[in-house]
Amino acid sequence: MVRGDQSLNSGLRVPADKRFLDIFRSYVIKLAFIAGLSELEAKRLELAAEEAFMNTIEHAYADGSPGDIFLKVEIGETELTLSIRDEGLP
Repeated sequence: MVRGDQSLNSGLRVPADKRFLDIFRSYVIKLAFIAGLSELEAKRLELAAEEAFMNTIEHAYADGSPGDIFLKVEIGETELTLSIRDEGLP
């Protein structure tokens, strides 16, 4: 957990390719533990992030065009925020 009004920020950029899913999931779960989430909470967050990753591949890059998935993470004193962004089809 972060103390005071500090926050920790991190980010990851991976190709929108299923072969990068394990890297994406590992990153999310490690940051969940850094943020102080329990094992159950971290696993639930990992599952939600995996679903978002796969939905991005299936919908934003459905035509197989190359692109990236961006994950922005902010760990605050009482919260963990994940933002997932792509540059594919809206």
